[in-house]
Amino acid sequence: MYKNNIYSFYPEFIEASGFKNMVSVYIPSIHRDYDATTISYVFQRLFGTVYRIDNVYNDETPNYKSVFVYYYENNYFNEKRNQLTGNKVFPRHYVHNRQIFRASPIKPTEYWLIFENKTMFPDTTLTLNEISNRLDVMEAKLTDEQELNILAENRGYLKELEYAENTEGSRYLDTTINIHQLAQNVKLMEERYLAKQELNFKFDYGFTVFVEDIPQEFKEPELRKHFFERPGYIGVKVCKLQKSKGCGFVCFDTVEDAEAVIKDTTANFKMTLAA
Repeated sequence: MYKNNIYSFYPEFIEASGFKNMVSVYIPSIHRDYDATTISYVFQRLFGTVYRIDNVYNDETPNYKSVFVYYYENNYFNEKRNQLTGNKVFPRHYVHNRQIFRASPIKPTEYWLIFENKTMFPDTTLTLNEISNRLDVMEAKLTDEQELNILAENRGYLKELEYAENTEGSRYLDTTINIHQLAQNVKLMEERYLAKQELNFKFDYGFTVFVEDIPQEFKEPELRKHFFERPGYIGVKVCKLQKSKGCGFVCFDTVEDAEAVIKDTTANFKMTLAA
């Protein structure tokens, strides 16, 4: 099955071939007319068997896009690859038109700058229907207008992919993003929601103090050592999703106990009483 930006290219062929060494590269800017078929053909001639292509569109440069290409390296192409000038690839050397059904001549001077992609984008096992269900769950939880706008944007991507999946001849349809990118977007939305919920945490009893600037390696036992001898101490919690912030919570029996800790100028942490 071959569907641009929806599923992987030729998964049965790749599995049968036993390819193991997957490589990913980044092309920061190419004309948006270049569809997955053309990009795949150029890479097939130069590098190996293309597994997946991720497009990234930018409203600021509407005629261009960034591309991440995932392919299985084939030693047969090493000789051709060594003939490249730096990290430039001139597609005119390998294909004369950008699209099969819409001829768009490639100028001899056109080239792609190709860089190593060190952070490979994971495949997803979710279906479009499962992604739709997770968006429904998130929509029921969200109240932040910005996050709701992001969700609406991803709804548009979902409809685009559903249309492509259910359209005859969809192997030639190019979509704004693919199912793997959409699944990643949903995951990031879920993580942002959980992180926000975590920052709004309060103990069910006593008075909660929000603690910032704690060392990254701190867990509950390390944070507890700093507070368990304080009057009114009840318990601690370290934020697990806010690793870059280094924050947590401490619970005290009375508001006076909590405020006394906050006013302690010898403490190495920034502390505020949770609302």
